[in-house]
Amino acid sequence: SFLVARMDNQLKTYAGQAANWAGSQQQLQVLSLFLPPEYLVSVRSVSGPGLTYYSASFTPDDLPPFAKGLDQVNEHINVAYTASSVDGKYLWRVRSERLSNDSVLYVAQRMSGIEGATTRMIWVDVLVGVGVLIALASLGAAVVRQSLNPLLAIERTAGRIAAGDLTQR
Repeated sequence: SFLVARMDNQLKTYAGQAANWAGSQQQLQVLSLFLPPEYLVSVRSVSGPGLTYYSASFTPDDLPPFAKGLDQVNEHINVAYTASSVDGKYLWRVRSERLSNDSVLYVAQRMSGIEGATTRMIWVDVLVGVGVLIALASLGAAVVRQSLNPLLAIERTAGRIAAGDLTQR
């Protein structure tokens, strides 16, 4: 979707900038100071261990799992993908890039913005649909009521004639 593609572009841009800073642990610590709240940055070896920087509002179980092993890492290099957090509570969009020292840079953004926007769009669709349905039902009832007015006049006249008032013809 448009929102996911936009997030992918943001991750690609941020990953490119982070790759320039990820040369040493000190530079990575400086980068972590400017880390947006819904992002994480991690530099890891292909086998898995490494450093991860993220917002203090997250726990390690809130983070996505990282690729381990050469095959898994190569499958995800330079491609954004969606991953569930370890505890399954959050969805993350993750992008990984190979660094010059053969370690792997992971940049991830929590998908809460997309989930929230999608939820709001669904609610708007439902509420607009219900509103349109009520409006059409009201309009339909008014049209039917208006078209039945001549029939009601005939019914009244027939009732008066049946009661003996022959002047109503």
